[in-house]
Amino acid sequence: MGILEGLFGKPNIAKMIKQRDTEGLINVFQKGNLLMQRRAAEGLWQLKDLKGIKAVLQQIVQTKDEYIREFVRKNLEQISDFSDHELLMEALKVKDEKIRKAVLTTISGLPMNQAEKCFFAALNDRDLWGKWDVVHELIRLKDKIHFETLISLMKDTDPMIRNMAILAIGELKDNQVVDVLILALNDSYEVVRINAVEAIGKLKDNRVIDALISALNDSYEVVREKAADGLAMTEDIRAVEALITLFRDDKELSVRKAALFALAKFKDRDSTAMKTLTTSLKNKDPEIRKSAARALGDSALRFLINNIKGSDRPARERALDLLSQISDSKGLLSSLMDEKLDAEARAGIISALGGLGAKSAVETLISFLCDENSLIRRACAIALGEIADGKAVEPLIEALKDNEIGGSCAVALGKIGDRRAVEPLIKLLKDRKSGVLESAIEALAKIGDSRAREPIQDICSHDPTKWIETKLDDGFPYEIEHYPIREAAEKALRQIK
Repeated sequence: MGILEGLFGKPNIAKMIKQRDTEGLINVFQKGNLLMQRRAAEGLWQLKDLKGIKAVLQQIVQTKDEYIREFVRKNLEQISDFSDHELLMEALKVKDEKIRKAVLTTISGLPMNQAEKCFFAALNDRDLWGKWDVVHELIRLKDKIHFETLISLMKDTDPMIRNMAILAIGELKDNQVVDVLILALNDSYEVVRINAVEAIGKLKDNRVIDALISALNDSYEVVREKAADGLAMTEDIRAVEALITLFRDDKELSVRKAALFALAKFKDRDSTAMKTLTTSLKNKDPEIRKSAARALGDSALRFLINNIKGSDRPARERALDLLSQISDSKGLLSSLMDEKLDAEARAGIISALGGLGAKSAVETLISFLCDENSLIRRACAIALGEIADGKAVEPLIEALKDNEIGGSCAVALGKIGDRRAVEPLIKLLKDRKSGVLESAIEALAKIGDSRAREPIQDICSHDPTKWIETKLDDGFPYEIEHYPIREAAEKALRQIK
């Protein structure tokens, strides 16, 4: 009767609701005008007939009526009875993000034992479209739901779901999760194993050491790196031998570097860890040497200084190169005063201080601007430019007169950017020695003072300095004229406003 009413006359929605005419209401909802559809949807929801509501949910993706969408969302959020879980499961299949969010909010508001049953039913439904949304909601509730619920996600065939689960389990930081995390180290998906090994390293449990040592043999290098990191976090001395073996035998540079940094955690308690690190300062691979220096930190300085003072030229050069990895400015400054150091070694330490931006070294470096050795004076000028402390401006201006380091002082003044240097640098423009002149132009460009425009423009217009470059074109030589000073001046004019 309800169907005939919908086809041949104005449908009587109230009557259909009173007679629980689900078929009639479904027909009106599917074929009626917009107002009738709204009233039919309200009627079907009022009857709480699963078949009818299912029809509404199936149609809602196609409907453009926001009223019906909002009506469905609000009613889904008001469900508080677990007996309607079938309805909730149907709603989760709707390809509408807002509706799925409303359903998940509703489920999360149920008593937790009922919510978990809903979540499990959803995850076991092959037709579920928003499975990931369900998992995200479960993860969000990880502190409230039963631990077994999270563990069950580890059995999912989707590796990304297993990974989300392992991340949640790892955040619990509870020793009850150790067995689950250890089992996850055998997962076929690399990312799951990475996150499992990271989580294991944060736990304090006797089983952790063996699990992490075992993970050092994983086929994926990132897992081995994370396992080394985890062993360092445990600070358990039993890890040293395994880490030394990893450093010695692994073929991946990133893994070997991770092993060195992990060994650094044990250097003060285990002589073999310290020996491995210090020996690595002499390794043929420069990346290994740098990693060893960084891993040793301040402890590396004494070994490097000894090598710098030694007669072995290759070892000396390697040590000088590694000084840039040292962060101990106080130790470097103290070493600088060692009378047994020659000029090259002292210049290397000065460069390291400059690289650190060590303001505590400024006064000492200023004093070395007057050193009799030009290598040391030049290193000081460069370092003072790197540190960029205003205290160095006047001494550097004075040192512009030094024919051997004038260019370096000009560069340093440009980096500091103090306008006190503008006039002295302009005076330097009268010097037609290209090295000093070019440095002065570039320094003035960095400072950006308009007073420099006119003298630089004069150079740009008249400077005759050039050099010849010979190249081959199809076997025939040809010459190209370059005007480096003029080019530097033109570039500076573009920078100075």
